[in-house]
Amino acid sequence: MGFVMDNTFIRKKDETVTQGLRALFERRGFTQVRVNQFEDYDMYVENRNFLDSDNIITFMDMDGKLKCMKPDVTLSVVKNIAAGRMAGCEKLYYVDEVCRLSRESREYKMLGQVGVELIGPADALANLEAVDLALESLAVIGGRHVLDISHLGFVSGLLDGLVGETVQKDNIMRALHSKSPHIIDRLLADQHVSERDRARIKTLAGLSGPILDILPRAAGLIDGSAMRDAYRELELLGEMLIACGSARRVNLDFSVINDLDYYNGLIFHGYVEGLPDAVLTGGRYDNL
Repeated sequence: MGFVMDNTFIRKKDETVTQGLRALFERRGFTQVRVNQFEDYDMYVENRNFLDSDNIITFMDMDGKLKCMKPDVTLSVVKNIAAGRMAGCEKLYYVDEVCRLSRESREYKMLGQVGVELIGPADALANLEAVDLALESLAVIGGRHVLDISHLGFVSGLLDGLVGETVQKDNIMRALHSKSPHIIDRLLADQHVSERDRARIKTLAGLSGPILDILPRAAGLIDGSAMRDAYRELELLGEMLIACGSARRVNLDFSVINDLDYYNGLIFHGYVEGLPDAVLTGGRYDNL
């Protein structure tokens, strides 16, 4: 479980922010980890489901081995954690760069990232630590900020059994992300989904607001053990956020959806006032 922040934005705002984040992470018991700029291309072939692009710069090293410019830090961190160190929980952070194809210019760019990884048991305390650290990280940037959270177990638990085809499920997930009930209606038209279940999916798309306000409304959608377990996880997080005094800065928004191949539980996006896009993204990715 972990999150990553756009270091390019951070540096433009104030270079001292990066130092503030380093100090925060180390104060919270995180150790800095450094990984190679180049990685074996085979690692990304084997884990292509965890990347959002196949556009990777490759080259042959002097030994004839295919290498690549690193497009992701998390994979490299996980690869380099020795099995013998996994008895407890690893708390790691990085300040690094990745090489990715820009969607705007279609040019390869080195993009700065600051991120943390909590590798170990999946429990309520790990969820709280990740969310609380994300909130503190946004506070280091400065200004008004908010964290939008969701749970893929709750979303997929609702769709499983109602939508059979994987492609159609992906389309509905995208419609949920864009909060588009009309598109959801159209997609479900040929799926033989009852009016009641259509209404439940459309209701889910509109659930967004302070976590304490939205949780009771989400409870009415629960059907099955997967949704029940995900709801209890969110409920426990809400209770702990109240105890920490942080609940007012957290929204529950089920349109916050990331790749199902990568994420499998709690996910969150962090925003600061004045910027339209998330400056922080993260969540749980036990599949990795």
